[in-house]
Amino acid sequence: MSFLFKKSGVKISSFSIVAPVVRLVGGPSSSIGRVEVFHFGEWGTVCDDRWTIKDGHVACRMLNFSKAVELFHGSTFGGGLGLPIWLTKLICNGTENSLFECKNAMKYLGITGCSHAQDAGVQCAEDGELINVDTRA
Repeated sequence: MSFLFKKSGVKISSFSIVAPVVRLVGGPSSSIGRVEVFHFGEWGTVCDDRWTIKDGHVACRMLNFSKAVELFHGSTFGGGLGLPIWLTKLICNGTENSLFECKNAMKYLGITGCSHAQDAGVQCAEDGELINVDTRA
C-alpha cells in the first residue's frame, strides 16, 4: 500500500507500508506457539488480555492456515523476555487480514499493562485447507 501526501498540488513525499508479519514461537511445530508480530523493525509479543478464538483465526490466516483450533493464555510457550509487547486488548471480528486491523490494535500499540507471563499463543488448523490471505491490503 502506498500513500501520497500533497500540499497545494505539490508532491511532498510518498512511502510504502509493508504489512506486519506474524510468527509462532516455542511450539513443537510451525502451527502452534507463542504469537509474535513484527512491527517497527522488531519482533514483539501479543498480550492474552481479551485474546479470543476470533483473534486466533486472524493470526492463523496471516500464516496461511485456515483457522485457529485452540488458544493459549499465560505464556504456555514461554515468555518473550526482552521483546516489546506490541498488542493487547484486541477485539477482532475474525475476518480481518491482520491483527493490526483489529479494534484496539493501534490504540494500545506498544502500550500495555501486561507482562510476558501473559503472552498469547495459538494452535492453527493443519487440515490441508490452507488459504492465501493478502495482508498487504
